[in-house]
Amino acid sequence: MMLASQLMFVLLMSATQANASDSESEGELFPDTEPGQAWTLTFENDIFAGTDGGYTNGIGFSVAHGPYESFTENNLPGWLLYLTNKTYMATLPDRQRAVAYSYSQSMHTPTDITVTELQLDEPPYAGFLGARAMLYAFDKIHSDQLSLTVGVVGELSLAEPSQRFIHRITGSEEPKGWDNQLGNELVFLIAASHGERVFASSSERALESDLILRGTAGVGTIQSGASVSAVFRVGNLLELSHATASLLPDRQVNNLAFLNDSAWYAFVGGEVGVVVNDIFINGNTFRDSHSVPLDHSRSMMSAGVSWNMGTFAFTLLYAETKGGGEVDPFGSFSITHQY
Repeated sequence: MMLASQLMFVLLMSATQANASDSESEGELFPDTEPGQAWTLTFENDIFAGTDGGYTNGIGFSVAHGPYESFTENNLPGWLLYLTNKTYMATLPDRQRAVAYSYSQSMHTPTDITVTELQLDEPPYAGFLGARAMLYAFDKIHSDQLSLTVGVVGELSLAEPSQRFIHRITGSEEPKGWDNQLGNELVFLIAASHGERVFASSSERALESDLILRGTAGVGTIQSGASVSAVFRVGNLLELSHATASLLPDRQVNNLAFLNDSAWYAFVGGEVGVVVNDIFINGNTFRDSHSVPLDHSRSMMSAGVSWNMGTFAFTLLYAETKGGGEVDPFGSFSITHQY
């Protein structure tokens, strides 16, 4: 597919520039910074892309704490510290660390939401409501993330009343098929990713650029699979924000809110991957429900911009995911505030 070939070109190009990152000194990004905290509010909707169907809406709220020299009982709750100490995230050398807690709701619908009857050839109506704890370990080049997400699908997700409320506000069509949504079920996802700045221009330039490659894998009843991605950025102070840079940086706390200097970056990137299971396509895991065949290939592209204003930072992006031959576009806006 076109996106895969473009991503391969970017990967090959980065290999020729990899020696640039080797010359950088690894070490702490914020050696003299006291630990801080910030919140992020995210709103994703396909109305930004002029469509209504597939992944149609997402709302999230995150709180981040850090950076820290290590994970301790002073910065993690007991149950999370116990689990963390059994993972590589607690032992990676010469890294700074941070933690973020996210709470989100998402909605997935067939293409035509005006149909009341079950649409056998379309994915099911599905809502998700859940929480995620994400650990970060990073230096000037590397960034590791490990997360645990737990939640619920079905009526308990409150997706139906949320979507009806949003559609009344935006003047969109009334969704009429929520009686066909997935049944109530507890769900989870464990995911890990590793990113590296394989290329970075001189930080002495007024306009910097870098290239970040990232590999991600996850397993759970929400979704299981693996992917590789590449994100190219231009802007300033890029070294200080690479730890949370990704195709969807709106879903993470924006590091730019922690900077005293004015900073910004624009980005474009692509991802290819394989999906083993996806509850929003396969339907319920432990009970009968409507489903459609799953295309195990998945790709994504996104482009956007992030900037800060004092202790506030903002991200605006457009993204397209592709699976089963269908393109599902959406846009998003997020705001982060350090406090």
